[in-house]
Amino acid sequence: LSDLHVGSKKFMRENFQRFLKFLNGDCTEEEKKVAGKIKYLLIAGDLVDGIGAYPTQERELLTKDIYEQYEIFCELLKGIPEWIEVVAIPGNHDAVRIAEPQPSLPSELTKTLGERGNIHFAPSPTQVELHGVRVLMYHGNSVDSIISGLNISKGYHHPELIGIEMLRRRHLAPIYGDKPLLPTERDALVISNPPDIMHFGHVHKNGYAEYHGTTVINSGTWQEKTEYQIKQGHIVTPCLLPLYDLQTGVIKTLNFT
Repeated sequence: LSDLHVGSKKFMRENFQRFLKFLNGDCTEEEKKVAGKIKYLLIAGDLVDGIGAYPTQERELLTKDIYEQYEIFCELLKGIPEWIEVVAIPGNHDAVRIAEPQPSLPSELTKTLGERGNIHFAPSPTQVELHGVRVLMYHGNSVDSIISGLNISKGYHHPELIGIEMLRRRHLAPIYGDKPLLPTERDALVISNPPDIMHFGHVHKNGYAEYHGTTVINSGTWQEKTEYQIKQGHIVTPCLLPLYDLQTGVIKTLNFT
């Protein structure tokens, strides 16, 4: 999943809590069978709505203190069963530098989690391996520049097309100059070895595709459509959770709306 935007008036908290109940087995017998098989939860950024991310954002904030936003986020994470390993990366709304690669969240923002050893915070991008399946996680800060730079008219409606372009160019931010990049000796945004799964967010629209052996997943959002998205004509798909079967490679989508 991705793009929770905790702290926003548009964050769909009741739906997310319904998801947490599902993970804890507070659901139908059929759903319990599915929930019991979930061992990993990957969150691709924009964990909170942040402060000053865009003009007039304050109008849409329910919580205007960045530390309080992360406290609420951490309390929600505590509702995830401890047998599920969680990996979360930052996005452009999170309280880390905007230049990529983005570092993992500082411990001062997540200290309320205490000793929860199943919750891990990583940079964006990052790569994890789950039972031999390599997953590349990236928030997707470059998506807007790719859509405009490559003139992909359907990019916001079909984000999987953007993921394919990243894989084709072997780079997560192939359009130079639009987004700030950290001048490092090694370019962390290069896709040197194509992963088995590429997971990103940012555009709030679920999308799936296969490209030369890589499964592309955009996991949507848990935020209702904002005023900005309405003006831009974006289509959002909130509370749709993609489940990837590590044995079969089959994707199933659960609807928590």
